[in-house]
Amino acid sequence: MADRQKHREEIDRAIGEWSRERDAAEIERLAQARGIAAHRVQTSRDCFEDPQLRHRRHFVELPHPVYGTTIVEGPRVALSRVPGQALRAAPTLGRDNQYVLSEILGYEEQRISELIVSGAMG
Repeated sequence: MADRQKHREEIDRAIGEWSRERDAAEIERLAQARGIAAHRVQTSRDCFEDPQLRHRRHFVELPHPVYGTTIVEGPRVALSRVPGQALRAAPTLGRDNQYVLSEILGYEEQRISELIVSGAMG
């Protein structure tokens, strides 16, 4: 580590020259082929097109009340005994208001009606 710190500018310059002629995917492939743990920074599109994520079925298409279908990320890990799964798309604005107000917060119907009439519920 001390030698790396001592020669960091030279090392940085050499890596910069080597990588300048290559794209991120090639750098990742070459580094991994030599046993170096490396992964390029991915955009959302890169993630969606990533062969490993596709193989793991990481992205799931689900029905959506506004868009017809939408794509969401599934669980980050695959557990054998308790497999997770994406069950539904994100809720639309206000979809769960009634449930939250009545079941979680315990509001009476009168109070919920007042909130709706006042415009507080969007």
